[in-house]
Amino acid sequence: MEATGVSNGDARRDKPGDQDERDSIARAMADPMRGMILSSVAEVAFEARNAWQESGRGVTVAALSERTGEALRRVRYHLDQLCDQGLVEVTGERKRRGAVERCFAPTRLPVLAEAEVAVLSSTTQKKIFLGCLRLIFADATASLRSRAAVRRPDWAATRVPGDVDEQGRRELAALHLDCSMRAQEVMTRAQARMEQTKERPVKVVSANLFFEAAPSP
Repeated sequence: MEATGVSNGDARRDKPGDQDERDSIARAMADPMRGMILSSVAEVAFEARNAWQESGRGVTVAALSERTGEALRRVRYHLDQLCDQGLVEVTGERKRRGAVERCFAPTRLPVLAEAEVAVLSSTTQKKIFLGCLRLIFADATASLRSRAAVRRPDWAATRVPGDVDEQGRRELAALHLDCSMRAQEVMTRAQARMEQTKERPVKVVSANLFFEAAPSP
């Protein structure tokens, strides 16, 4: 399986990156605040597809502050740290209200392949898992408050507990990874269509969880 703070990357990635890159991403994703900011940068980048590479566009500190609800100074500090680690880069600058505003984009989406996750400590893996849960719960809570979650009747929220053998566990892991990849493919095709039709986008979140349950008491 893959560990990710945002699942809009290339889930077909099966080759681990170099150790320094892997460690930098893992540390960022394991930090609640930094992981949230890195995921937010990646989400904006995906929404704009590759436009920031062509036009120098990206996400600003002000936009990230509004998106995350965190203070400008705090967001700027963590962005600077992510830039130093090579996970985020400055894609351009623009003048706004007499000041120079920088735009940021990820150098790689925050996705770790199974081989990269396997060498992490259990403590780091737990922190990354919790970070993903926080993002999912935050999305779900905001959606419920706005009533967007149940605006249409085809929303999905499923929980399927059960007992399986080792082969069944592997099959379920592969099933959830395939579901994530298919969701990404659907979003990519939708982005391409909207570029042609100019249809107004519908904000969605496709969340996917699979884990071994705690032993029965």
